[in-house]
Amino acid sequence: MNYLDKKEDEKNILANCYLVITDYKMPQMSGIDLIKKIREIDTNLKIKMILISAFIKSDLILNNNILNSLSIDKIIKKPIHLETLKDEVQKLVRSTPLS
Repeated sequence: MNYLDKKEDEKNILANCYLVITDYKMPQMSGIDLIKKIREIDTNLKIKMILISAFIKSDLILNNNILNSLSIDKIIKKPIHLETLKDEVQKLVRSTPLS
């Protein structure tokens, strides 16, 4: 989201977003940082969040308070099984009111 020029651009993009899937460890920004940035805009928690990571047992458990405060809907451990990801996405999208 750091490629956007204005805060208004971020809000416009997120206005039509129902689900974000992000990896925990990424090059320029961690998945946690991305979710924090989205949650600053999405204060009503409309957007569902899936965090993917190979580091669930180590890094993420240590940051359990952060995970709860960010309202992450699902954490999926790598390696990802596409059928599991598909099922989780369907559950979250079904539970999201389209308004």
